[in-house]
Amino acid sequence: MPLVRLLFFILLLVNLFAFALLQGWLGGSGPRGEPERLTNQLRPAQIVLGAPLAEPVPNEPAPSAEIATRAVSVGAPVAAPEQESDRVPDQPVSPPSEAVEVSVPPACVRFAGLGAEQAADMIERTRRAANGLKIDDVRVGSPNGWWVFVPSQESRDAAAVKVTELRALGVKDLFIIQEAGPHQYAISLGVFKTETSARQLLARLQAQGVRSARVAERNSETHRVEIRGPGDTVSSLASEFGGRYPGATKLGCTP
Repeated sequence: MPLVRLLFFILLLVNLFAFALLQGWLGGSGPRGEPERLTNQLRPAQIVLGAPLAEPVPNEPAPSAEIATRAVSVGAPVAAPEQESDRVPDQPVSPPSEAVEVSVPPACVRFAGLGAEQAADMIERTRRAANGLKIDDVRVGSPNGWWVFVPSQESRDAAAVKVTELRALGVKDLFIIQEAGPHQYAISLGVFKTETSARQLLARLQAQGVRSARVAERNSETHRVEIRGPGDTVSSLASEFGGRYPGATKLGCTP
């Protein structure tokens, strides 16, 4: 029994010591419960305020276009910003170029077998067509007598009709010239060595009623006309002259 009592009192003292320790009676602050800790946290007197926090600045509206314009006008002149997408790189400005004249390559055409009148007519028409064309007239052959003839007709059929008319007037010695040249489809009535003999025949024919006969120097002389100049003009003249002069032959030019 005495041992049990001794243990009982020892346990009681231990419990009392522990209780006193928990209550802080012995000078130490022991652990406390959750309600007391919440009470300590909510005590306003123990809250220490630090440096005051800066108040948030409300968002200020952007300056209006009018204020910005006024600021620019008061200060130094400011160039308006260029839009990157609209900006065109500077390029050198070239002076206006003068009209370039397009040169036409030169051309040449030659007509051979022309009579004197045909050559003269061709040369005159060429001069009227354009300026600056080069014209060469070359005579080929030489006179060999005189002849009486009716000038060249438009075609062989026209020459045959004329022959019929002459035969009706009593003309027997005649023939149609078939060779190409200025006198193609002309009607020859006689060839003589002298002009006097040719004139005598012409007088007799006129007495018979032949009014279209002529006397001319009989020769094998012909004209060769060469035309040089811009290709378009020469080509146009070549087409025009090709069917205008009976007996004429269109040839190419030598360099």
